[in-house]
Amino acid sequence: MHLSIVRWLAALSVIVLSVSSAPALVITEIHYHPEGSGESSRRLEFVEIYNEDADPRDVTGFALTNGVSFSVGFRTILEGHSYLVLCADVDLIQLVYGISNAVGNWPSTQSLDNGGERVTLSGPGGELISTVAFNDRGRWNAGADGTG
Repeated sequence: MHLSIVRWLAALSVIVLSVSSAPALVITEIHYHPEGSGESSRRLEFVEIYNEDADPRDVTGFALTNGVSFSVGFRTILEGHSYLVLCADVDLIQLVYGISNAVGNWPSTQSLDNGGERVTLSGPGGELISTVAFNDRGRWNAGADGTG
């Protein structure tokens, strides 16, 4: 009886260690249909992620792998309890929205689907970190869809 309890506790500690070492990064905002139309509107798109941990995370190699394709560059550190914007055009995002903690640029041939889709954040090894499906249907305020 005592041996099975020890094995169970050992197995539990492995599970807890596995969970606690996983990056606690979540997708917190998808800016998919900015005001305007055409190329200038698409360049204002972004996906915001948040580090839920108190400790900084090296997000080098993390990537958006659904919706748009974009990999975070070398030695990008996301401080604890902080946000990072992954975007189509860093300079334009900083100019228009005043967001300074932004990285990019994802390819100009890509954009988020204005009608909705799934956006996925993957780790450097391709493992799923966070995924969100969005759409523009339902009881949302109409202003959120194309007017900023």
